[in-house]
Amino acid sequence: MDVGILSDSHLTDENMGGSSYKTFFHTLQSLFHEVDHIIHAGDITSPRFLEDLSKIAPVSYIRGNMDYEHPKWPRKLLLNFEGVSIGVVHRIEDIGYFDPIPQVIIYGHTHIAEIKESKMGCLLINPGSVTQPRPRSRIRNFLEETELKPSVGILSLNEGLISAFIKQF
Repeated sequence: MDVGILSDSHLTDENMGGSSYKTFFHTLQSLFHEVDHIIHAGDITSPRFLEDLSKIAPVSYIRGNMDYEHPKWPRKLLLNFEGVSIGVVHRIEDIGYFDPIPQVIIYGHTHIAEIKESKMGCLLINPGSVTQPRPRSRIRNFLEETELKPSVGILSLNEGLISAFIKQF
């Protein structure tokens, strides 16, 4: 099973009407063309974007700090795909919502794509931002020579094996 992961889209109905949104969404369709499910880790801002994503695959989502107009959206999710527990929060600081800690934690907020293993043994995945990527230099105090690009994550689950990677576009 493959799961498409995204976060921090910050889209509004106003900026979803033009040709640049159509190009952007076509790119997402290409990136997620083989996924079985999509997870959005918050700062969606537009329910219409969730509707569009659901045309690609079923969508699970949580509320980020910029989704204040949607207080009924969940702040956390605990999912289970193929026997793998997956927690979804917007900020990594909210990992305390889960007890026990899931095997995979998906989060956003920083706009910085990264995949790492925590000291607790769970896989931490931040897909970055699909519209507003930020440089790692804000964390590590060095300048990278690469161009900032929007990104998504792909989580692959296959008979108990867990793998993940970041796709930039």
